[in-house]
Amino acid sequence: MLEVNFVEVKDIEQFADFAREIWHEYWTAFMAESQIDYMLNDINTEKTVSNQIANEDYTYYYITCNTQRVGYLGMSTQEPHALFLSKLYIIKEFRHEGIGAKAFNFIKNYARQNGFQKIFLTVNKKNREVITSYENWGFRTMDTIATNAAGRYAMDDYVMEYYL
Repeated sequence: MLEVNFVEVKDIEQFADFAREIWHEYWTAFMAESQIDYMLNDINTEKTVSNQIANEDYTYYYITCNTQRVGYLGMSTQEPHALFLSKLYIIKEFRHEGIGAKAFNFIKNYARQNGFQKIFLTVNKKNREVITSYENWGFRTMDTIATNAAGRYAMDDYVMEYYL
């Protein structure tokens, strides 16, 4: 059985490199490389992550199995009664091993301990496998949101919520 732990991110430079690896492996099924690079250079830079932690109440955690980093998650407590699950990624070799469910239990416990009433997230509409996982965990689609990134890339997401 895999021992899953959650370790708060301290070294932002190292974290950005780790996130970059996962994004290039994961998102190629849904986005062009140029869009992945744009997003990484916009939302996963050391500067952006540092600003999120310092000014937007974000916390990032590595997900580890038997001391190996196998993924990460990011949450924001900026909303008064809702925890925003910004990111939850697991490297390919460790998907479908129950790690996502353990991460969600960690997130639910974090939300409860901090007095939140719900957890919400956005998820790409094309990301069917992950949407199904969220639905199986009790999330419900509440809205859709479409935005343009730099006027070049369409971001077409569902807004999903889980009530505690």
